[in-house]
Amino acid sequence: MKGLSRANLFYTRRFAGEWPADAVVQQPVGQLPWGHITVLLDRLNDHELRDCYASRTAAHGWSRNVLEHQIRADAHTRPQTVPTNSAEVLPPGDSDPARQVTKDPYALDFLASDGDKLRTPAH
Repeated sequence: MKGLSRANLFYTRRFAGEWPADAVVQQPVGQLPWGHITVLLDRLNDHELRDCYASRTAAHGWSRNVLEHQIRADAHTRPQTVPTNSAEVLPPGDSDPARQVTKDPYALDFLASDGDKLRTPAH
């Protein structure tokens, strides 16, 4: 077999150790591209957190960059959905798009330049 780098062999071994063979097909991690799996292995030491992010990535179709951002932003500490009353106040055809707009929480932490608090411009 050709084309296997040393790093990929180590990732393959870690992958096999972290997710048993019977779990790979049944769990979301089995649906992810290899690049996403390497991000999970590199960025997260906790198996439950890896599974949480693998599940959300598979469900939402996150790119590798979005997955990395969500990990850096501690997305696992925020609720997955925003409460909404759109189903009660909008007709059925309009409530689904409204729920889709608010299905993921907004992460605005990148707006803070110093990492502390968001600053408002002086008037």
